[in-house]
Amino acid sequence: MKMKIWIPSSVVVRGLLAVLALIFLQCTMPVQHEDTVDSFAGTEISLVPEYWAAVADEPELSEAAALRAIGRGYDIMDFSDPRPLLAYMIAVLADTVTAEIVGDIRDSLEGLGSTTERVAAIHAYTAGHMSHTQNDPAFAEIPWKDPWGMDLISQQPRYKKLLPTEMKAMTLHTGKISGKCMTLAHLVTGIFYWLGSQPDDIMIFVTQNQGYRHANSMLVYEDSLVFTNNHHLDLFSHGPGEGIPGPVHILGFYNHEKAANWEYTIEGIIDESAFAGDSSAIQTFCGKYAVPEGCFACPQLLGRYHSRRALVEDIYRNRLDPELGFLVKYAAQSLYVRHPEYYLQASLRCSGPKDLAGSLENPAAVFAWIAENIRDGSIFAEAGSHLMTADQVLVFETGSAKDRAVLAYTLLKKMSLEPQLLITSSDAYVTIDEEIWSLVSGEPVARPEGRVFFQYPVE
Repeated sequence: MKMKIWIPSSVVVRGLLAVLALIFLQCTMPVQHEDTVDSFAGTEISLVPEYWAAVADEPELSEAAALRAIGRGYDIMDFSDPRPLLAYMIAVLADTVTAEIVGDIRDSLEGLGSTTERVAAIHAYTAGHMSHTQNDPAFAEIPWKDPWGMDLISQQPRYKKLLPTEMKAMTLHTGKISGKCMTLAHLVTGIFYWLGSQPDDIMIFVTQNQGYRHANSMLVYEDSLVFTNNHHLDLFSHGPGEGIPGPVHILGFYNHEKAANWEYTIEGIIDESAFAGDSSAIQTFCGKYAVPEGCFACPQLLGRYHSRRALVEDIYRNRLDPELGFLVKYAAQSLYVRHPEYYLQASLRCSGPKDLAGSLENPAAVFAWIAENIRDGSIFAEAGSHLMTADQVLVFETGSAKDRAVLAYTLLKKMSLEPQLLITSSDAYVTIDEEIWSLVSGEPVARPEGRVFFQYPVE
């Protein structure tokens, strides 16, 4: 098949090097392109040309790191290599649902005169609109009180850290924006970031008590300390002898810029002096408890963004640190990446598809089950440039044709078969035993239609 490389006018000035980079990209990634990127402004794929051109600059990433960013399971909390965690934290900031929530909260703050009133209003929103998954009756009867099952590699409960988009999609089950303690901490601190808190004035702590892990956060908002526990907020103003009683066993702490691989037990009471000083909350805390500087692995200076749009532009035009920026794209499940097949590999690690595959007799049963049980749609507002994983399609009972194709591919692989997935501008197909199934129609077809965007494995 003859291929043409298209470069948008905004990057022509990059000259011959950009052309060679795009040619290299075409030759090395399992994606086939025809004509211009405008060809992918279809029902399944819709891409921004400038963002797509930037894919050529993706560095050689660790596949394991990318899979940690996509899966966001128990292993993302490995503080010895926090890059996937930091990437996920930035993806939370850039998520469309985070922006929606911040907009609603800003409306509720209008006319309020004091920090106390504003924190109370923010708490009213989070407490009223959010839910802790493991305390929600919707999941009381399932293993680990969590719908995400087990990681098949580690054989551990996933306890998945959700994107805000996933949290909103959880309203299907709970009626509220839902997640576990760490997920809620990530969203709540992201909200305060957009409300003006500085990155170094935000700290999320992972603690352990009797074998159980939990996450709380402490942050500075308008010169006041705010303590968060799940989706509940309190102003923290405790002098000597008052505060959080010890012992508190800390496994590490982090925010949107850095993570500290620091395991330590604080024996005494944690009061206001641990965070409130002449410098940032992190600097004050590190000074009081003598946190070694070497504990901070891979710090990235994200800085102070004032709009989601500016952050999104920097992510997708590769203005962040190159490795971190592309890990953000994988964490967000974006199609502006060189290796969309990583989303398939992440899907194969989840227990939900394996359990379902065991109940289906043959490929025809797979496509029939999907047609009967999965609604057409996507959890992502920008569905044309994002791909859902198989476990998401199952949990949310929703997926576009390309998302349903990911589920079909995963189920067939779990049946020890060798399917091929093909995504075009207008449909998605899975081929098995020389039979081509359309996920738009749910029926076998003679041949695919539309321009090829992604094919895996490549013949």
